[in-house]
Amino acid sequence: MNGARGASRLTRPVDQLKLPATVQAILAARIDRLEPEAKRLLQAAAVIGKNIAIPLLFAVVDAPEELARLQAAEFLYEVEPFPEMEYTFKHALTHEVAYEGLLHDRQRALHARIVETIERLSAERIAEQAERLAHHALRGELWQKAVAYLRQAGLRAMRRGANREAVSHLEQALVALRLLPETRATTELATDIHVDLRNALYPLGDLARIGDHLHEAQVLARRLGDQHRIGRIATFMVLQRWGTGEYDEALRFGQEALRIARGAAMRSCSNALRQGCAAVACVGPDLYDGACVEGRVTQTMRIAEQ
Repeated sequence: MNGARGASRLTRPVDQLKLPATVQAILAARIDRLEPEAKRLLQAAAVIGKNIAIPLLFAVVDAPEELARLQAAEFLYEVEPFPEMEYTFKHALTHEVAYEGLLHDRQRALHARIVETIERLSAERIAEQAERLAHHALRGELWQKAVAYLRQAGLRAMRRGANREAVSHLEQALVALRLLPETRATTELATDIHVDLRNALYPLGDLARIGDHLHEAQVLARRLGDQHRIGRIATFMVLQRWGTGEYDEALRFGQEALRIARGAAMRSCSNALRQGCAAVACVGPDLYDGACVEGRVTQTMRIAEQ
């Protein structure tokens, strides 16, 4: 803390403060003195998070009579009665100590159970719960679900323009994906998540990281021998290399994309691939010749339409 008396302020967020051992011990002792069922309920609440939906809590630990005791002891208090009753921890420090008082295996088991419970209780609106499910799946070491929900959370964040948040979710998805056995399906998914990261990073203008992810995607797509993915990635490489001023490389990738498109049924290719093939017409020695560029774009798209 700093500042004059009566006007002091924190220099760091509360969740970054290190508790003195004596304070931790006092809080831990208070929790240990609870009746076993009340303690179980409090610890389950701590795993759920700072804000606790009561239907979810009671589905995880069926001890509704203990809630009043926790409220009377000022561990929890009600914040939202409608549309779903919600409680929160009276103090953030209590939340931390209650959570850290659980062994890792117990934390993991509760996180996994919370995932299954949310999936059951929110079956009709799973997409809305993607971020919360990703959080618990990751800590519950449910790696396949973690990958799926982290990617879903990343794509949802991208759609609302929260690109930095999207990048964080998608990068975590890649980390979780590496913990799964390597199969063709996981390699395809890794390729697509690297492309997702390109899309999330593009509005941020981070061309270096875009290049890294496209390179990783390209390596994986070539390993798969997936011509459609290779072609799509090549079209993105055109724009990335063009943006970094590497015009020869941009031309090379554009020619590769066009070659793949000609070899495939172009009408069945995605719009991204078709449009990307035209991008090659905008690079090379005639870059600044507007008339020439226009003619080459028209010619390339005519080929693409055939």
